[in-house]
Amino acid sequence: MESRKIDWETFEWQKSFSYFAKNCEIIAASPGHFFYEFTVAKDHANTHGFLHGGCLTTLIDICTSHTSHTVDPNHRVTVSIAISFIGSAKIGETIIIETKSPKEGKTMSYLTANVYKKDCKTSIAFAHQTMATVELRRALQKSNM
Repeated sequence: MESRKIDWETFEWQKSFSYFAKNCEIIAASPGHFFYEFTVAKDHANTHGFLHGGCLTTLIDICTSHTSHTVDPNHRVTVSIAISFIGSAKIGETIIIETKSPKEGKTMSYLTANVYKKDCKTSIAFAHQTMATVELRRALQKSNM
């Protein structure tokens, strides 16, 4: 599969803060299993010049959500996400975010992510995520109360 950017137009939230992930590219994919490529820029770094943990958490959430959406297009929200940070990436380094959707249930989805440096395959983070399926219309009505 050739490298391509995520089609942000298919997501209602593309104009939110998560739009910073617009440079995240899909480099390989199969149903429920994606590989994304992302180059760390200054805007993504902490004061020491490394990819900020909060930024990486958001990237993982965006990529796992996208992976889940390709298996089942129902709207989902994150119930829990657990991330182990075991390394770092500097400004200019490229990382790979590998996501898997091993279990998609009627009301819950379970996803994993492995993040590593592209050039040396050194792992920098592992994640496990649980997402709940919600009826979008009902969720929007509740938020407007």
